[in-house]
Amino acid sequence: MFKNCLSFASNFIVATVFLTASLSRGQTFELLKSFQGSDGAQPYAGLIQASNGVFYGTTFSGGTSNLGTVFQITTSGALTPLVSFTGTNGVNPIAGLLQGSDGNLYGTTTSGGSSNLGSIFRLNTNGALTSLVAFNNANGESPVTALSQTTDGVLYGSTYFGGASGFGTLFKATTNGVLTTLFSFNSTNGSNPSGELKSDGTGAFYGTTVHGGSSLPRGTVFKFLTNGAFTSLSSFNGTNGSEPGAELLFRTNGVFYGTTRLGGASNAGTVFQITTNGAMTTLLSFNGANGRYPSSGLILLGGEMYGTTYFGGTNDLGTVFKVNTSGTLTTLLSFNNTNGAHPYAHLLLANDGNLYGTTLEGGTNGLGTVFRLITSVPVSLNVKSSGSNIILSWNTNATGFTLQSATNLVFPINWSNVTNQPAVVGGQFVVTNNASASAVFYRLKK
Repeated sequence: MFKNCLSFASNFIVATVFLTASLSRGQTFELLKSFQGSDGAQPYAGLIQASNGVFYGTTFSGGTSNLGTVFQITTSGALTPLVSFTGTNGVNPIAGLLQGSDGNLYGTTTSGGSSNLGSIFRLNTNGALTSLVAFNNANGESPVTALSQTTDGVLYGSTYFGGASGFGTLFKATTNGVLTTLFSFNSTNGSNPSGELKSDGTGAFYGTTVHGGSSLPRGTVFKFLTNGAFTSLSSFNGTNGSEPGAELLFRTNGVFYGTTRLGGASNAGTVFQITTNGAMTTLLSFNGANGRYPSSGLILLGGEMYGTTYFGGTNDLGTVFKVNTSGTLTTLLSFNNTNGAHPYAHLLLANDGNLYGTTLEGGTNGLGTVFRLITSVPVSLNVKSSGSNIILSWNTNATGFTLQSATNLVFPINWSNVTNQPAVVGGQFVVTNNASASAVFYRLKK
């Protein structure tokens, strides 16, 4: 969903609105940033867009100590490093960030902290960092996934190693850093959780482990309740995939969708679906030409799912693809090193309706990139005077939008639906042109 402000004071209006749409053969790629080392290097994680509209992310290395960074970047590619990790405050973040309900950013590092086994940190949007948790093996080791948060403000996550058996843990933590280990993997029920925990909307989390399982140690899908109750839903066997390393996508049809790095018909990875009861179906096997080793999860746009592969494509440097629920795949982009190489993270559907992502390598300095895929189709807003009135009108491809107004743009903006408006399908709205009136701002909201 994307909304952009429509504004006018008296009889002057400037308006631009975009409608999200699926990528087409004419989609546009834009390289926003090539990392230089001093500002970060090797972004394993994808971006998040905070409530202020700015993107935030992490890099595994680079920065003043070459131990990783947290950065912010605008849609124009202006990047600002906010934190350089030093060891004491963490080392080498692989996971992305979460903006908590308190407005702060929360994240993890794979190493560093008092035991050098990883940490949880809190960061305000100005870059002030607070270390919350230092992992010590008994309570987990080396978290590699982004955190999740429930409505009560509690953070949930996983560690790749550590716990009672050394195969990883599931935990909860308060935003003040009080950590409780809820579950320890034992290999049979899974090993090395690597995907962010995803909710089905009922209070249950679902996730994946890269290894372990009931028969062959090729990974699992599990269900997890906040009280620690755990259910192993499915084990991969190679034929139906192997090593699911990313988060799941939950769709409103009650089915999760995900990827495996290996396995399938060509041992190049798969796209699969799984129900909340554990019934699994392989939708697609990658073959190299259309990508291989998908290490990222999927996102939803326009009814189709979008993702990346780490290898494969024209140059074997990775791809961006879309796939539908029937398993039909379209390769949208093959990386060529100049525009990036080896995307590891999931894409972000931003407020402007476009897709943003990172590559682990490639770009001008070979240290990774931030990129954008333009997916939005313009919706024209026409403005004309008619006597003492101003008429706003819009095109038929604005189906599903609502006209809203506000009297100022001071945050938080108080938008309200314009009453008695026509259906926003080739519609129009007549505004009384009172030159002495205060400014009024309008937008179309999806």
